[in-house]
Amino acid sequence: MIEVIDLSGNAPHVPPRGTIGSPNGPLQTATLTADGDTPPLRITGKFNIDVAGDLGGGSLSIMRSFDSGLIWAITSRDSAGNPATYTSTFNFAVIEPNNAALYKLRLSGATAPAVTTRIQSSPRDRYGNA
Repeated sequence: MIEVIDLSGNAPHVPPRGTIGSPNGPLQTATLTADGDTPPLRITGKFNIDVAGDLGGGSLSIMRSFDSGLIWAITSRDSAGNPATYTSTFNFAVIEPNNAALYKLRLSGATAPAVTTRIQSSPRDRYGNA
């Protein structure tokens, strides 16, 4: 299952052109074997967040910062509007319109986790559009 999170607030949204990185944009993979964070990644436009493995009974949050990592906030909300955390693996497609956004994943409350994460820009067409 893929869940789309539109963080622009104006769906439908056409993401900005030109994410810096390879032709497919930035890529980050990380392994979490204890509570903690993945390294921050500056990413914009359309991208995917994939989480696989065993969360060890813990919960994972998608975090975002607009001030170079000084302050972090949970990006997704549940149906009641509360910050959402995830207790099983997932694959999300995200739209981020802000060029200054940093993303990371935070694992907390885990016992012996073995989690693999991947954040990558969606492939771009020959015109540079995601």
